[in-house]
Amino acid sequence: MQKLGWSGKVWHFFEVSRTSVLLGCKDAKWQGRKALLLASVIFSPFTGSQCPVLAQSNLVPDNTLSSESSNVIFNLGGIPNELITGGAQREQNLFHSFREFNVSAGRGAYFFIPNASIANVLTRVTGSNRSEILGTLGTIQAVGDNFVSSNANLFLINPNGIIFGENSRLDVGGSFVATTANGIQFGDRGNFSTTNPQTPGVLTVNPSALFFNQINQNAAIQNNASLSVSEGRSLLLVGGNVNSNGGKLLAPGGRVELGGLTEKGNIEIQKDGNIFRLNFPNQVQRGNLSLNNGAEVNAISAEGGSIAFNSRNINILEGSQILAGSNNPLNTREIVAGDINLNATEAIKVEQDSFIGNLVASGKGGDININANTFSIFGSIVAAITFGEGNGGNLTINTQDLLMGDGARVSADTFGIGDSGNLNVNAFNSVKVIGVTGNNIRSTLASQAVEGSDGNAGTLTINTKDLLVQDGAQISAGTFAAGNGGQLTINATNSVQVLGSSGLFAAAERNSTGNSGDLTITTKKFLLSDNARVSVAMRGVGKAGNLKINAQNLLVNNGAQVSAGLFGSGRGGNLIVNAEEVQLIGRSDDGRFSSGLFVSTDFDSVGDAGDLTINTQNLLVRDGALIGADTFGRGNGGNLTVNASGKVELIGTSVDGRFGSGLFAQQNRRNGIGNAGVLKVNTQNLIVRDGAQVSTATFGAGRGGNLTINASGKVELIGRSADNSSPSGLISAAAQGSTGDAGDLTINAEDLFIRDGAEVITATIGAGNGGNLTINTPGKLELIGQSADNLYSSALRTSVGSGAKGNAGNLIINTNELFVRNGSQISVGVFGAGKGGNLIVNARRKVEITEESIDRVFGSGLFGQTEPGTTGDAGDLTINTPELLIENGAGISVQSFGTGNAGILTINAASIRLNNNALITANTQSVNKTPNREQATINLNTENLLLRRNSNITTNAQGENVIGGNININTKSLIALENSDIGANSTDFRGGRVSITARTIFGTQARNTRTSESDITATGATPELIGITEVNSPDNSSIQNNLGKLPQTAIDTNALIANSCIARRNQQQNGSFFITGSGGL
Repeated sequence: MQKLGWSGKVWHFFEVSRTSVLLGCKDAKWQGRKALLLASVIFSPFTGSQCPVLAQSNLVPDNTLSSESSNVIFNLGGIPNELITGGAQREQNLFHSFREFNVSAGRGAYFFIPNASIANVLTRVTGSNRSEILGTLGTIQAVGDNFVSSNANLFLINPNGIIFGENSRLDVGGSFVATTANGIQFGDRGNFSTTNPQTPGVLTVNPSALFFNQINQNAAIQNNASLSVSEGRSLLLVGGNVNSNGGKLLAPGGRVELGGLTEKGNIEIQKDGNIFRLNFPNQVQRGNLSLNNGAEVNAISAEGGSIAFNSRNINILEGSQILAGSNNPLNTREIVAGDINLNATEAIKVEQDSFIGNLVASGKGGDININANTFSIFGSIVAAITFGEGNGGNLTINTQDLLMGDGARVSADTFGIGDSGNLNVNAFNSVKVIGVTGNNIRSTLASQAVEGSDGNAGTLTINTKDLLVQDGAQISAGTFAAGNGGQLTINATNSVQVLGSSGLFAAAERNSTGNSGDLTITTKKFLLSDNARVSVAMRGVGKAGNLKINAQNLLVNNGAQVSAGLFGSGRGGNLIVNAEEVQLIGRSDDGRFSSGLFVSTDFDSVGDAGDLTINTQNLLVRDGALIGADTFGRGNGGNLTVNASGKVELIGTSVDGRFGSGLFAQQNRRNGIGNAGVLKVNTQNLIVRDGAQVSTATFGAGRGGNLTINASGKVELIGRSADNSSPSGLISAAAQGSTGDAGDLTINAEDLFIRDGAEVITATIGAGNGGNLTINTPGKLELIGQSADNLYSSALRTSVGSGAKGNAGNLIINTNELFVRNGSQISVGVFGAGKGGNLIVNARRKVEITEESIDRVFGSGLFGQTEPGTTGDAGDLTINTPELLIENGAGISVQSFGTGNAGILTINAASIRLNNNALITANTQSVNKTPNREQATINLNTENLLLRRNSNITTNAQGENVIGGNININTKSLIALENSDIGANSTDFRGGRVSITARTIFGTQARNTRTSESDITATGATPELIGITEVNSPDNSSIQNNLGKLPQTAIDTNALIANSCIARRNQQQNGSFFITGSGGL
């Protein structure tokens, strides 16, 4: 939001003066000449001149008033003034009628007021020529020994037109009305007409209307002069067309009203005390009105005056000014300044450094009301301002189309104690605010509390069909001071477009102590592009307002951003988006800024960020765009919540591959103490692909936020970035150098798919702990394959990173079916000093772990392990499922390759099948540092355990004084075929322990050394260090054709079926006999 200077625009607010000049030669005055003048008035139409004679004014009375005709005394008293006497008096009204009425340059024409009862002097021109007022036009009356201006109102009526020359002046004590009307109506008493001139009847009431009958309908009033009336009086120019070219129209504390008709109609005259007001008819074509060449219309005074224009077109051009208000130096709230009303049936233009201002030093400011079919303002200012204790007036624009450009400004502002008024724009079709000047002055719609003020800014409301803010323009409601910023509300029934470094702002700026207002946008289509900004912000001390967007479609692209930020001390605002479709795409052309939605706190801020909530049907974030809730300061980050009834798609990275698309809630500062907010996505389907991510993290002392995904359908995580450096995925992390804990990550979905190198991770790389990772999928969880370059597996992981001191979180999977295929992995790992988390799988139907990666580098599997050089313990691994299948190089393991203990692996399954180089391992290279707890232990509880084709169950140990692990198997049936081994061996120390309890065991047996057959072993470094093998099972060697040792030749299956099972009778029966059936094995 930009603060603009006011120099050159408000400067003469306090310098308003009015000059009323009585022209004459040298020091010639009316004073002291009363006797001579009276004699001249009474006895003679001519008086000799005592000054050099200037051309006499062309003042020619007609004879329409008969014996009451007007009289002209030229060069009265020897000075270049004409005195007009006579006329027809009807109580308070004095009527004059002329065939020609002109006042020459350097001369004066004065109407003589014979008595104090005269309130109105009405002068008509019945000839065919316009009036040219080049000198002074006035009224005088005798007061004591002097002649002074009369307080009577003066009406000049010429339907042929009226010109006020550059040096013309008014010297009237009352109001002045110049009109090209055909006559003046007096209620029901009749009229005073120029086209049907008659002697006035009983026209004793105040004038009630100006009537136009279409004769000379283009007759104009042209003002090139400085015309002024006395304090509290009216100055009315009523055409035809009205133009003021460099002239001034001054009515301090009174009223200036300009306008006209070019069709037949009546303009009502209303009188309020000493003030005349006009009421223009509807459906009658009006004349045009223009101010140009520095023209000025001014009603400023201590009491404040008003201004009204009523025309077809109004043009305020070339540095012209319209000024109303109060310049009373006393601080009082009692004064109420007048309004500025500009009414045009077609267009109003304000251009070329022109200015319209309603300004108040004290008291209540007047309003500015602009009504036109189109209103355009270029390089100019329209402002309602308060400088004192009173509140500023409101500024209201009612139009079909509003167009602003070239640094134009329309604003309601406070520079003082009082509040600024409200700014209301009602544009039926469109509002367009465009551009910035060469010296960086933005086109602006604003409501502001300016620096040094104490008042609050008013509300700014825009109601339109289409709003366009483009090329550096801005709309803002803000505070730079102690007062609060105003509310900014935009209602656009069709569209809002903010393009090209433009913005919508509601902010409390630096050094302010007030709160910023809310910003609410309601529209059908909302487009932000090319570095555009929409924001609420607190840069001072206070609370930021909330930002709310209600739209059918929201598109933010090419580096545009929507944000609610805290940059000072206080509280950040909330950002709420309600839209059926939300799309965030790409970054700025220079790559510096991501398109996105953000709530944040800045580096030097003290306070919490607001929350970010998106309610939509579908959300798309792609090509490096971001949605973020971040804290860089000493407060907490805001929560980020996405509610999408359809789907959420997060796709890809920026063009240069440096920035991934995604959703982020992070504590981003190394020495920051605030916690990151919670990130929650509620949707039907979530798709994250091509390097996009959903992440919560802490980089400092604060805790990372929890990440929760609730998907009633499916969650798909696919692939990596184009250069494979960044996985698509869901991440909760405590970053390197941080001391805070990472948040938990929870996924609740019907189905979860992770493939092509995508990852779900909770990790710590700092001193804090990693978060827990919980997966709840009533359908299935499927991990498939690896990245395109075959370097990264698809993965579910919790880990302690290299150099980290914190512990990893637990990984818990609750699903119906779990599939881990083609080199994908689920792991809880330790790469640092912390302890690994536990891995727990609860699969109601089955778990299948199958296939190696295509290049056979990665085996599919579930792993809990510590890496070489680490000191932390590995976590435990537990699987609960009816059916477990491991095959084709896949495996399950808990291992320690560092100095920490390996974990305990427990599988509870009705069926466990290992096939074709499948593995279940619990290996270690470390001495058990916890004597009362086992390490590298495998516990299998199953009804059926089958090992085939070089599949193994091992707890092997390596290293000095490292004992082989433990294997505990409880099963009904154990079958191990084709060199499939069960071993708790140690290469450098004593073997471990194998304990098997089975009703039947086929294809394997306990041995002291490994063979080419299927073995059960617990070997040590030497025969003396052999471990323990315990096999508790009935002797099945008496069963004919048992599988204890397979024959070398094939068996005739018919003979197998025909023979009976024979048990030995000379031995005690210790076990039970089970029928396996001919199709079983």
